[in-house]
Amino acid sequence: MWCAYELATFLRDPKKQKPIQIMPVKMAVVLFLFAGCEVCVMIGFFWMPEFTLRDGGGHFFEQLFWFWLSLAPFVLLSVPVTFYIGISLFEDLQELPQQMANFSVRHAQCFCCSNDHRHPQTGEVLPCDRELIFGTLKKWYGEPGDVGTEHLDRFDYQVQESLAPTVLRGMGRSWIPLNYTVYMVGVASVPGLSRTILSWKAGPPVELAGFDLVVWESREFMKWAFLALVSIFWVQLSMHFLHYGLRWSKYLTRFGCATVLWLPVMFGVFLEYTSFMACIEFTDHNSLIPVIVFVAWCIWIVCLSYYSNGPLRAAQSAKTRKSKPVFKEDLPDVQVEVVTSASKTDQSEIVVEVGPDDVSNADTISVFET
Repeated sequence: MWCAYELATFLRDPKKQKPIQIMPVKMAVVLFLFAGCEVCVMIGFFWMPEFTLRDGGGHFFEQLFWFWLSLAPFVLLSVPVTFYIGISLFEDLQELPQQMANFSVRHAQCFCCSNDHRHPQTGEVLPCDRELIFGTLKKWYGEPGDVGTEHLDRFDYQVQESLAPTVLRGMGRSWIPLNYTVYMVGVASVPGLSRTILSWKAGPPVELAGFDLVVWESREFMKWAFLALVSIFWVQLSMHFLHYGLRWSKYLTRFGCATVLWLPVMFGVFLEYTSFMACIEFTDHNSLIPVIVFVAWCIWIVCLSYYSNGPLRAAQSAKTRKSKPVFKEDLPDVQVEVVTSASKTDQSEIVVEVGPDDVSNADTISVFET
């Protein structure tokens, strides 16, 4: 309840609001899991340079086999564990869009109300925080002429329409923002930049000059940068598989679901990395074909980040209220004509009250005879 009060304080004056980014706490845990897993895999990648694919080695598929075989222990020790833990965290993240879309301050839990307004240890009578906060919301969000709890409806609507998109944008279209993926996961490949610098210093294996030399240097740089690209793609693909694969949790155990999900993800990573390294291996040192493949994968990753069916779409489908709630000022004028007939000895007065119903948006008329 007091958290709802903090939200009301922040939203009460939109003109004084400053840019703010709100992210679920568990999303940081998910990022930490992926970052730790990526560091483990990169340790294996950099510790075994003899299995690293080399340009023009002459035995590409043999090197490819030993490369993935050398990484297998690091992948098996880190990736399935990441999926196993990430499943439970992602289940909570998936509930957030629906919770934000159907937010209602009336459903907020309150310590005093949960304990029948008695301190659970001393038995002392507790004042009702709910009444205090609802009264404050009436001052902030109420309008002249309100006869019910319209102020609560206004606050609910503002949270759903103003705050919810901000929170869900913080999660990104692919459940984890691209910039945070780069900061937390993509940086695991930074140590490999030293290899690129040494390669530049040694020079190309054949005599190149001018534009051809620039192309070769770019190819060497992309061989390092593509590691970061693979890391980012792995996280995005994993989040998509977790999003859609949780439906299988009804039929499989948590361990079985994690096992089923991580295998196709790693196959996608295998295809991405192998496709680029094959272009490096089977093209000339001054060929621009690897550049085209690199840019194509970059575009694909951007599309996954900004055009996927992420939390914002989930919130739209989960939302039950399609339009702004009708408050008293939005209601059409209601004219009531009261006709009374009373004798001289029995004078009657009819009092008519017209106002919005707390449950629905229909007008209600209550008549009391005194």
